[in-house]
Amino acid sequence: MESCRKLIEEYEERRRRIVYVMSRLIDRKMEHFQNVNMFFLHTQNLSNELNAKVAVFDAQQSNYEFCDTEKALRSQIEDLKRVKMQCNRTFHEDATFGKEYKTEHVAIDVLEKSEYPKFGAKKHI
Repeated sequence: MESCRKLIEEYEERRRRIVYVMSRLIDRKMEHFQNVNMFFLHTQNLSNELNAKVAVFDAQQSNYEFCDTEKALRSQIEDLKRVKMQCNRTFHEDATFGKEYKTEHVAIDVLEKSEYPKFGAKKHI
């Protein structure tokens, strides 16, 4: 009987040790799982933060590109306005010069109508 009791006590002791070791393993696994979970959450937070920064950067970049495009278009419009003004000025100057030339020509009366050379006309003898 005593040997049976001894065996039962040994069995109980082994069972307690196994339960203790298993609980320690479970605790370690849970701790590891919590660490992994915390790392994952930290990584997820970093990822979200990075995505937010990338979105802000993209928005700023497209805004800069839009502003650059808008500035370039405004510059081109200003250049076209300057060219138009120059063309109008040149046209006005040409028109004014033409009027002045005609006026001078008439006023000075450089040649009489009869003195204009007649091309292609032959004298008959």
